[in-house]
Amino acid sequence: MLGSDLRVHAVDHDQWRAVLIASGAVCDVAGNCTASIDAGPFKIDNVAPDIVITSPADGGTYRLNSAEASSYSCSDATSGVATCAGPVPSGANFSTSPVGSHTFTVDAADVAGNPARKTHTYTVVFELVAFASSRDGNFEIYSMNEDGSSPTRLTANPAADGSPALSRDRAKIALASGRTGNGDIYVMNANGSGQTRLTTSAAIDASPAFSPDRTKIAFASGRTGNGDIYVMNADGTGQTRLTTSSAVDAEPTWSPDGTKIAFTSSRNGNFEVYVMNANGSAQTRLTTNPASDAEPAFLATGKLMFSSSRDGSFEVYVMNANGSAQTRLTTNPAADLSPDAP
Repeated sequence: MLGSDLRVHAVDHDQWRAVLIASGAVCDVAGNCTASIDAGPFKIDNVAPDIVITSPADGGTYRLNSAEASSYSCSDATSGVATCAGPVPSGANFSTSPVGSHTFTVDAADVAGNPARKTHTYTVVFELVAFASSRDGNFEIYSMNEDGSSPTRLTANPAADGSPALSRDRAKIALASGRTGNGDIYVMNANGSGQTRLTTSAAIDASPAFSPDRTKIAFASGRTGNGDIYVMNADGTGQTRLTTSSAVDAEPTWSPDGTKIAFTSSRNGNFEVYVMNANGSAQTRLTTNPASDAEPAFLATGKLMFSSSRDGSFEVYVMNANGSAQTRLTTNPAADLSPDAP
């Protein structure tokens, strides 16, 4: 017969159970006894780890073949995380191909063996492209998918609409329109709704360009008698002149980080490419030759593309943001113009 003074206490909690074995001596029939036993508490983990997925967003939309970084984490307050794994490591790019619905699933387990799983569903769509066309009798703004499918007319009036500029998030389109008798800057939703006039100058306003964060629009205007670069808030307020040259300044384009604006200017006798800070300071000439250099466009790398007639016909060139390493990209007897990149 077993004799003892053994007491076992069990305490249940929402997240763990503590088992106490305390203040007891155990003896067998022959009278052999153990020393006092005092053990515990022991934690028994029966709660799964927590998973947080920040990117891709559940229900989010992403452009085809765009570079999108994943972000997720796992935590467990009791026994700790043993494994935490998604389709790619957190911080690596998740899949944005092919077009359609995608899932991103993260599996986790804690040291006690409790499993967890969380899934986000997102959609990959074609890149939206905006363009001007006279296919319906006069120039209007259209959109289409990057593969050319689903061309859709967005504007419809007897005047000419042109120079469409998509915001980086593809939610808004700025444009130049002659519908009020002279050129003004308008903005609309990417589906053509909400067309709103932003400028009301009696002169021509043209060449709108959204800042990367969509809060500003740079544009060219003849309101002071010659072409100058202006900037305004995306709702048309705060219109501010950035250049004051007596020559023509035109074709503004933003750097990827929004700190610089490149533009074309004839202030030195022929058209060259210049760059300035987004507030108009530090205006600097980047190209220098007797031919015409124009139509600057920033690449995502910070380099600048532009068109130039320096080799006899217009070709596309690229250079560093400071104007160095100017390199010809196209070579044919026809004119290559208007380089651009998202």
